[in-house]
Amino acid sequence: MHTRSFALAVTAIVTSALLAVVLAPVEAHARSRSRGGSYSGSGGRSGTWQRNVEAGGGTRSSGTTWQNSRGQGSRNSTWTADKEAGSVTRNSNTTTAGGKTSSSSTTYSADGNGNVGSSGTYTGPNGGSATTQGSSTRTESGRTSSGSYSTSTGKSGAYTSTTQRTEGGYTRNASATGSGGNSANKDVTVTSEGNSATRTVTTTGSGGKTSTRSGTVIVNP
Repeated sequence: MHTRSFALAVTAIVTSALLAVVLAPVEAHARSRSRGGSYSGSGGRSGTWQRNVEAGGGTRSSGTTWQNSRGQGSRNSTWTADKEAGSVTRNSNTTTAGGKTSSSSTTYSADGNGNVGSSGTYTGPNGGSATTQGSSTRTESGRTSSGSYSTSTGKSGAYTSTTQRTEGGYTRNASATGSGGNSANKDVTVTSEGNSATRTVTTTGSGGKTSTRSGTVIVNP
């Protein structure tokens, strides 16, 4: 994976997880939930998915599987709260339908005023890894995040992300700049209506090349 693509992947994981810390805190009481549905996207991609969530006793676990023409993929995540330290740790493992695996482990701490700090590690499907340090601040319309990363190949850089709530969804702009000056940008728009949500992603590399993909997820009633 190219450094700029790897950096954007790390940025996406960090900013998505930061939002999850704020929007879905670990629950103290036992609770379980299952949901499923279908999805379709650019290039004719389509399939079905199932997600199970268990929460209680300071731990929240989720397991998601999806099935498509390439086979079955899965993602398992566990959130564990440390009340004494005032932090939450998220461990996640993903296996694609093509058999590639990646993992991440990140610890988050909040100050009670909407500000969240993070530090973690990410290992990509080709064995490359990165460490991250970041922070996120609540705004009137969403959140802003920034931080730095360093990879196992000696590369380093910085990232920023701005998320804004919209009617029925949100927008997010994320950018990453490497130590060599190369940069990449990703714009994400998510809209929901009824039991479906559509996500459109536009990525621009350091050479100016732009690509766009989109997908729709439907939740079974």
